[in-house]
Amino acid sequence: MFQVDNSYDFPRDVIGKEVLCQMIGQKEFIIENYKRLLLFLPEEIKVQCHCYTLTIKGEHLVISYYNNETIILSGCIHEISFL
Repeated sequence: MFQVDNSYDFPRDVIGKEVLCQMIGQKEFIIENYKRLLLFLPEEIKVQCHCYTLTIKGEHLVISYYNNETIILSGCIHEISFL
C-alpha cells in the first residue's frame, strides 16, 4: 500500500514532506502537505510545494476547503502540472 523510507514504516509523504494529491473525476482535486497558495484565479491555481510548484488549470475553479495542511479544489479541471 505505502512505500516507506525507514524501519519505522512511516509513509514517504510524512517523512520527506512530499505532496499528496488525489483527483476525483475531473471535478475535484485534493492537495495535502503543501507549503503555500501562490495564485488563485477562476481559471488557474498555483500551489507551492516543498520541491516544486503545482499548477492547476481549468474553468470555474474554487477552493472548497482550505487549512494549513489541505486544499480541496472544485471546478472543471483541464490540466495539472508540476514545475
